[in-house]
Amino acid sequence: NRSLIGLVMSLPSLVVALGALLAGYLVDRRGDRPVLLAGAVTAVIGDLCVILAPSLEMLLVARLLTGVGYVLSVVGAITILMRITSGKQRTMALALWSTTVPVSFILPFLTAGLAVRLGTWRAAFCAHAAVTALLLVAALFSLPRREGAASQPSRTAGLAAVLRSPRP
Repeated sequence: NRSLIGLVMSLPSLVVALGALLAGYLVDRRGDRPVLLAGAVTAVIGDLCVILAPSLEMLLVARLLTGVGYVLSVVGAITILMRITSGKQRTMALALWSTTVPVSFILPFLTAGLAVRLGTWRAAFCAHAAVTALLLVAALFSLPRREGAASQPSRTAGLAAVLRSPRP
């Protein structure tokens, strides 16, 4: 059923739409670097679960797990960009970052031939997990840590008041 394929592939996007606010809260409490790294680990685990999924239900659960990893990584990464850049460098970094979603839509089309060549859709998820793991290792060695909690004000202070306010 082709609609099930769409559901399986779009589950990470659904998690992003619903979970970005919670991920921002975690970044505020734990820090951007740990959240990004935890997200990458979660995405790799999700991909491995997709590869090993014996049923459609387990495949959907695995894709949800991948989506959680994706949202944690995305929110952590943009927060790191905001923290470590300023001025024109920040403008250029955010311009480059804005290509993330369009590139994520086009990459599956560009790499579909590789998946066919490898012989199975599971191989495509294996390759994704491997690339994510390599990027995780690079991030461990290259991303700077926060100086201290005092150097970064809370981004979620007053969030409850905003959520309780009436619609505009």
